[in-house]
Amino acid sequence: RGLKGGLSFAGVAMVDVFGRLGYDKVFIESIGVGQADIDIMGIAHTILVVTVPGLGDDIQALKAGVMEIGDIYVINKVDKNPEEANKSYEYLKFAIESGEIGVDQWLPRIIKVSAVMCIGIDKLVETMDEHLNYLMNTKKYWDKQVIRSKVLVRLLAEKMVLDAIDDLPLPEKYDNIYLEARNILKKVMDYIGNGVNHSQQD
Repeated sequence: RGLKGGLSFAGVAMVDVFGRLGYDKVFIESIGVGQADIDIMGIAHTILVVTVPGLGDDIQALKAGVMEIGDIYVINKVDKNPEEANKSYEYLKFAIESGEIGVDQWLPRIIKVSAVMCIGIDKLVETMDEHLNYLMNTKKYWDKQVIRSKVLVRLLAEKMVLDAIDDLPLPEKYDNIYLEARNILKKVMDYIGNGVNHSQQD
């Protein structure tokens, strides 16, 4: 509730819980494709960006900067419009080749799939495993673990602040919004601190 980034705190927390329970593969579906909606980069080890041919998703991806986050780009439902699927493939291929890829960096893959026609599913699974092996071999897997912990802490802090603001009685009119914001922040910190102290005593 009220959080940006295309993810919720509860969703991220569940990923952490599943990991601790021994689930080695967890799928997350995020919302949003803009520059402000890329918290998924700090949570998932492998990022799949799914597009559908004919809907302009590929063009939107280029505009929104989504080409910077994907490890695998999936063109879905290719059986419905093969010609548009090929166009989407060329758009994405051009965008990837136009970017800068370092020597030890992963080169994003493009996979065409259709669940109905059983096209590309095995290839997609193989590519996901290939990316996981790349992360493990380059030690970037553990870097992602550290980033995930930081994102989880930040999302929890945001949630606590937003919940506290909702619970606090606030004036309907402000003479100085900046001063009031500072006062509200102080009240929020006191509110959260009191809540933490009470929970520790309990």
